[in-house]
Amino acid sequence: MSKIQTALQEEVSRLQQRLERERKARIEAEAIAEQGLRALYIRQKESALQQQIAVAANESQSVEKAFQTVLDHICEYTNWPVGHVYICSDTTAGELLPTTIWYLSSSRYEPFRTATQESPLYNGAGLSDRVLESGLAQWVTDISQTEGYTRQPAVEAAGLKAAFAFPVKIGKKTVAIFEFFSNAVSEPNERLLEIMTFVSMQLGRVIERSRAEKELRSYASRLQQTNRELQDIANIVGHDLQEPLRKIQAFSDLIKIKVADSLTDEGRDYVDRMQNAARRMQHLINDLLTFSRVTIKAQPFVPVDLTVIGREIVADLDIRIQQVQGRIDIGNLPTIEADPIQMRQLLLNLVTNGLKFARKGVSPIITIGAELFSVPRPRHQALPGADTMCRITVEDNGIGFEEKYIDRIFGIFQRVHPADSYEGTGMGLAICRKIAERP
Repeated sequence: MSKIQTALQEEVSRLQQRLERERKARIEAEAIAEQGLRALYIRQKESALQQQIAVAANESQSVEKAFQTVLDHICEYTNWPVGHVYICSDTTAGELLPTTIWYLSSSRYEPFRTATQESPLYNGAGLSDRVLESGLAQWVTDISQTEGYTRQPAVEAAGLKAAFAFPVKIGKKTVAIFEFFSNAVSEPNERLLEIMTFVSMQLGRVIERSRAEKELRSYASRLQQTNRELQDIANIVGHDLQEPLRKIQAFSDLIKIKVADSLTDEGRDYVDRMQNAARRMQHLINDLLTFSRVTIKAQPFVPVDLTVIGREIVADLDIRIQQVQGRIDIGNLPTIEADPIQMRQLLLNLVTNGLKFARKGVSPIITIGAELFSVPRPRHQALPGADTMCRITVEDNGIGFEEKYIDRIFGIFQRVHPADSYEGTGMGLAICRKIAERP
């Protein structure tokens, strides 16, 4: 009987040990699961914070709005009651200026805000100043144990204990500093500081974008002012400068009509030269007006049938074509989005050049062609795909030009051939280039 009891006791002991091992294993598994769930929850919160900050950085209408939104999200994430943003002075090196961007979870922290707003900070005088000096995030576990903290009385009065701050940079330059305060002593959180690095990058891009937009608005304003000035100049050229020319032409005509008999051959030659000079000046003014109006009086793009434009040009130049015994061949030209008046000017200038710069004894033959082709869009554009472009060609069998002049001939008043050999002002191809490069 005693052997049976001993065996039973041993079996019970083994079962108890087994149950204890299983209980410990279950407790360990539950602890591991709890740690995993806690880590997952933290990661989800971190991911949500980063997403909120990214949205604020991309959608905020101003730097101040982005800073305020990000400050609120970080304070809510950390459950720290006070947050503030300093900006770096543009005029005094090492000076931090307080802003009106604050997060206060309670009115009890208002005295601390007042103390902060009353004066700027300088290098080494406090947490944010140390961030400015080092260019790195800083953490203070217990402010009461920190020497040389300028706002320590206000911090202690508000019951604040721990603090951390991080810089916002553009390149290597710190432009703003975010600081946060807790009402409990807190050891450095390296993961939180890593997240703040991401935040700093996002906010730096906000400032860069804001500055770029400001520069763009300034440039657009200056461009509008320049266009207005050009319009004024064009009006002056179109009226005030042409009026004296018209009088020169009118009075020279009267001289030739009314006193022609009393003029010597030399006098008539002088009058002819004067009229020719006035005509050249008239052509020059007209070409300058045409050049300026490419931008100033540009019309919105509409569908333009280039074949129709080409045929109209041939009809307009019919007499000139017959005089030089030339020929203009028009290919299968497409319909494109363009300014019809400017496309007519472009083709007219090129075709006229083909007729004018013909080889001696050779009838000019001009061919107008065009082809459509695709150009892939840059990767940074929102919509992938390709844009359809049109390449227009105007070929002739004329005298041509040396390749070394390829850039020069498209400049204003630039001529390759002597003025007494070929008429013109040197503006035709400059106008063509301006039309072709119009966005």
